[in-house]
Amino acid sequence: MDLPKFEGDPLKWRQFRTLFSTAIKTRADEFSELDKRALLGKSLLNTQVKDMLHNAPDSATLEELLAELQQRFGRPVVVPLLIKKTHLLDVL
Repeated sequence: MDLPKFEGDPLKWRQFRTLFSTAIKTRADEFSELDKRALLGKSLLNTQVKDMLHNAPDSATLEELLAELQQRFGRPVVVPLLIKKTHLLDVL
């Protein structure tokens, strides 16, 4: 199964989540929650992001894990602020 990869870039989170969720949902009957969690782990390339997954409770569902990642990478207010801050630092 060809799954998208996520390296931790907040600007690429929305696309990753959409592609990953669609891939899993189209074949949802084939996977247990444990399988889905393993597939998510294989799609995460950033060590810190993988650590979050490994530190999550064993009972966490895929949706709960994606919600946690959404909190970290999908907050639309934070991303533009980070971009502006970086740009300002480059200008100074």
